[in-house]
Amino acid sequence: GKYVKDWCENNLHKGPVYGGVYDPEIFFAAKHSRAYPAHLHGISADINLVVIRGRKKFVGWPYTERENLYRFEMGGDTDQHTETMDEIFLAEGIRPDFQLQPSLKDTQGWVGEVGEGDLLYIPCGLVHQVENLEPTLSLTFRVLDSDVVECSRELKDQGAHTLEMSYLHDIAAQARDVTDASPVEMSFQELRVKWCPHLPEWSMPR
Repeated sequence: GKYVKDWCENNLHKGPVYGGVYDPEIFFAAKHSRAYPAHLHGISADINLVVIRGRKKFVGWPYTERENLYRFEMGGDTDQHTETMDEIFLAEGIRPDFQLQPSLKDTQGWVGEVGEGDLLYIPCGLVHQVENLEPTLSLTFRVLDSDVVECSRELKDQGAHTLEMSYLHDIAAQARDVTDASPVEMSFQELRVKWCPHLPEWSMPR
């Protein structure tokens, strides 16, 4: 409940907002499709992905493995990235070819499949690659909080220079403001009364 104040002030009038509030997105995907190559999100977040229909294969590496993931660069000081500033890597983790990309043999990461009803957690700072094994419908929620701010700062120190950092300062400020104003011993109902007296009880997140 430490972001209740911000949720109440924004959720009913402005739609999804950052600052610890979930930002839902629906994805429809064809069989064997991929959104991007392996990438690190330029807008940092913890991601919760729920598969509603179909199956996905997922591969993930910590950012510390970046030197072995064939980072894609255009040359000079200009880096290739997606429209959301995601940092791109050419590592092929879904169907690895160790003769073509021998450095992949030296990486440590995670690989697995998720299907209908499964929840996939993608933490901030994870380079990842996803392929839809079947026609797939999924729902994602982005979580942006003070932990993500700290993760992003660590990524920046490691050289992740495509990160969008400006909004993170706002998140950190919101976290401090709400935490300072709301003692940790307050119950969720006490927080609701303090910050959202105008909302009926059934409308609050649980």
